[in-house]
Amino acid sequence: MTDPVSHCDLRRLVRAFAREKSPSISSAEPVVAEVAGPTPGNETLVEAEPDRWDRALRAAYDGERKVVWDDDGDATGYEISSDRPCWQRRVPGDAERPPAAACRFEVPLDEFRDRATADADETDLDAGVEERLRDLGYR
Repeated sequence: MTDPVSHCDLRRLVRAFAREKSPSISSAEPVVAEVAGPTPGNETLVEAEPDRWDRALRAAYDGERKVVWDDDGDATGYEISSDRPCWQRRVPGDAERPPAAACRFEVPLDEFRDRATADADETDLDAGVEERLRDLGYR
């Protein structure tokens, strides 16, 4: 498998590999990604510029084009190159999302963020998990 694959397909990929099967990935669909907010360790960035760093993002990769949009409705288009995996160039005025990208996500972006961040600190863990977290130094 050499084509890009979305982390949103990870569950399906792992299950296929566990059954020792080669997963079927359609290259007709845009590759998509999403993140609900800042990652741990970026608290100082969020404190300094919350409007920039504390937001949900989605992206669609379609051929040599990437579009990124956030929960405020802002979108940015980029030119990308499979020959240069860490390169991108912003393309002013090219922020139209690929039509097929919308059906790749289970819920709208604002609902995704609400679900991901709701009660994040109030997760009930059983005693065994709590004990293991203490053993590892997390509690």
